[in-house]
Amino acid sequence: MPACPHCQKNTIGLVSKFWTDAACPAQCSACGGLAYLPAHETTILNLIAYPGYFVVLLAVIFTNSLIPVFIWAALWIAALGHTLWRAPLVAISDTESANNKRYRNILIVLLAAAATIWWLFYH
Repeated sequence: MPACPHCQKNTIGLVSKFWTDAACPAQCSACGGLAYLPAHETTILNLIAYPGYFVVLLAVIFTNSLIPVFIWAALWIAALGHTLWRAPLVAISDTESANNKRYRNILIVLLAAAATIWWLFYH
């Protein structure tokens, strides 16, 4: 289990650590402190996952084999394990978390408004 950055006790689970971000931090069961996994720590997962879909699809088409899928999945699982076991959690306060939630919600509303405007003009 990952250590809480507030009390240094291993009370935050790996699943909680994986699903945290600055807007939805994990809470320590011992001290109640909030912590999250910074986005720069999960960059390696994104670098393997997103371009990997396209590369694996091309490799499967050209080789007519599923071996690239297994290699890609193994690399992604290894990167996930490395991130979850080695990357430290970062402490965050309640007010910072609330601000991050508010900014994320504003972004979602702006994206929805832009998509609606695009849909109205081009359909």
